[in-house]
Amino acid sequence: MVRNLSEVGGLQEALRDLGAQHVHWGARPEDYVTAREALVTAIGALSPSWSAQLERDWRAAITAIVVPMMEGAAVYTATEAERLAGE
Repeated sequence: MVRNLSEVGGLQEALRDLGAQHVHWGARPEDYVTAREALVTAIGALSPSWSAQLERDWRAAITAIVVPMMEGAAVYTATEAERLAGE
């Protein structure tokens, strides 16, 4: 992901699919926020040159990954709800 972050637009569909898969593993919307904060904290703890700017940049980068995953999870959940309602 880090190597391809500059081309994250091309990864949108794959990230949405990944988000749909996470529904099966029990991921909830708030879990994505928790994971983002845990990653930012862990990366910051490992970086001797950590700064407020780096924290903002990492949070933005992880958010660019998390948002399409959440979108994919939401679409999958809505599709499943429609399927269930139609039974």
